[in-house]
Amino acid sequence: MAKRKQDESAGTGPIVDHLLAEDMAVLQSDGAAGAVSYDVLTGGPLPPPAKESARSRFLRLINRRMVRALKALHAVGNLSAKSAYEYTPAEAEKIIMDLSRAVDRVADRFRGTANKVEEWSL
Repeated sequence: MAKRKQDESAGTGPIVDHLLAEDMAVLQSDGAAGAVSYDVLTGGPLPPPAKESARSRFLRLINRRMVRALKALHAVGNLSAKSAYEYTPAEAEKIIMDLSRAVDRVADRFRGTANKVEEWSL
């Protein structure tokens, strides 16, 4: 109880104990170059980031990017509702083929084969 009162008097709550340093880095704003990032808990400026390893950078970014990609795929899937949208079988097939090719390109990149990103249109 004394520790909790001490945390509250310092302006932070017990939840701060559960935040990792990497989590705090995620809370930085994505502002323009040279912009100062602020700690959302204290309101003060964040210290400059330490040199981040390639592994920790991957782990920090993969979750956000995968969640964003999966949400985008879900949103595209929502367009398949025939009760709300009208599309031709040819358009549906093009969407399916292009999504499959995009996933194949990502898989090739993880396997070590780099491919150029293409523009897309219906």
